[in-house]
Amino acid sequence: MERKKVLIYGFGEAGKQILKDSRGRIQVVGFLDDDPSLRGREYRGVKVLGGEEDIERVIGEYGVEEVIIAIPSAPLARIREIEKRLIRAGVRDIKILPTQFVGDERVYLRQVVELDPVELIGEEDFHVDIGNLRNFFRGRSVLVTGGAGFIGSRIVKHLLDLDVKRVISMDIDETRLFEQKDEYPSVEVFLGDVTSRFDLEQVFSRYDIDVVFHAAAYKHVPLLEDFPWKAVEVNVYGTKNVVEASRRHGVGKLVFISTDKAVNPAGIMGMSKRVAEEVVRRAGYISVRFVNVIGSRGSVVPLFIRQIESGRKITLTHEEASRYFMDVNKAVYLIFQSTLMGRGGEIFFLKPSRPIRIKDLAEKLIRLYGYEPYRDVDIEIVGLRKGEKLEEEIFENNGNLLHTEHPMIYAYRELDGLEEVLEAIRDRYGISVEI
Repeated sequence: MERKKVLIYGFGEAGKQILKDSRGRIQVVGFLDDDPSLRGREYRGVKVLGGEEDIERVIGEYGVEEVIIAIPSAPLARIREIEKRLIRAGVRDIKILPTQFVGDERVYLRQVVELDPVELIGEEDFHVDIGNLRNFFRGRSVLVTGGAGFIGSRIVKHLLDLDVKRVISMDIDETRLFEQKDEYPSVEVFLGDVTSRFDLEQVFSRYDIDVVFHAAAYKHVPLLEDFPWKAVEVNVYGTKNVVEASRRHGVGKLVFISTDKAVNPAGIMGMSKRVAEEVVRRAGYISVRFVNVIGSRGSVVPLFIRQIESGRKITLTHEEASRYFMDVNKAVYLIFQSTLMGRGGEIFFLKPSRPIRIKDLAEKLIRLYGYEPYRDVDIEIVGLRKGEKLEEEIFENNGNLLHTEHPMIYAYRELDGLEEVLEAIRDRYGISVEI
C-alpha cells in the first residue's frame, strides 16, 4: 500500500520523535523549521527543507498530502499562522502535537491530532496533570462504549497514552471497529449494542473491567425529533443497561458522556440525555457534560467546509444563532480529569470559551480558505430546525453549582426538574419513561 507523504513542521525533539516512531508507516519527505540555521540538517536521513516561506514550494515539489505541526510549545497564534498558509497552499490534512505533551519524555505518532480550522475560535489554554492521569489509569482495564464513534474513538486513542492495561472499544459499527483495530492493534474491539443486555453481559464477563466511559448514544438533534423512541431506547435504556451491568460486575468508576443540550432541554435528544444523567447519578456514578465538539460528524464545521470546497453557498439556520465549541482532545482530557475528581453522583460540566455566533464562524472559515464572504461564497439563512435552540445554555438555576479544583470544570451534586422532563417526553412524544 502506498504510504502517505508527510511533512513535519518542527525539527525539535518532538518532531524527531514522531519521525522515529513512524517506523515506515508514513513517508516523511522532510522537515520545515523556523530556525534558518537548521536548513539542510538531517535526522535519520530526512532533511530540513526550509522554513515557513518555503511551504508552497516544498508542498508542490514533494507532493505533500499531510503536515504534522510538531511544535507543542508554540503559542496558538503561531500555529494559526502556519495553518492558514498550509490551507492556502492546498493542504487539508493538518495535525498537531497538543500542548499537554510539552516536556513529555515520550512522544508517539498516535499522539498527533487533527488541527481543525475552528482553532480560529480562540479557545483558552488548558492544563491537566498527565502524571496524575497516568498514575490513576495505569494497569486498569477500561471499556469505552461507542468506542468507534467520534468522541469514543478519541477517548480510546488518548487512553493508550495513559499506561492502561487494556482498552476495550465496544460499538455496533463493525466497519469502524475493524478500522480502529487496524490502526491501534493493542485495542480490544467488541461488536455489540448497549441496548442488548446479552451483549453487555458478554463484554463484562470476558474482561475484568475497572473503568467505563459510556459514550454510545444517538446525538443528531433534528433527526431524533422524527424518531424519538430511538433516543429513549438508546440514550435512556441503553445507559440503564450499561449502569446495571457495571454495578453487577463491581465497576468502580463509570463516566457517562452527556451534553449541554441536557440543560433546559428543547428536544428529545437533550431530554433523553437529562434522564440518563439521573440514571447514572442514582447508581453513584458520574456524568460529564460538554458542548459542541469541533469537527464531529453532524456538526456545522465539516458541513461548512464541504460547502466551501464544493463551491456551494453556506446554509445557516439563523442570523443570530450561537453555540459553544470545544476541541475534542481538550474535552477528552478534561473528562479524564473529571474521572479523577468524581466521588459519585456528580454531574460535571466543562466550561467552554465564549459562545460563537455561527454566522461569524462561517465568515471566518470562508476567509481562511482564501475567499470573500458574500462575494465568492454566499451565506443563506434557512431557519432553525426541529429541536434546536437559538442559543445554547451551560448553567442551570435548579441545582447547587460546585466549583472544583480545576478552573474549567464545574459540578452539580443534584438537579431539580426531572419530573418536568419526563412529563414533556410523555406529552410531546407519547412515550412513558420508567427509570
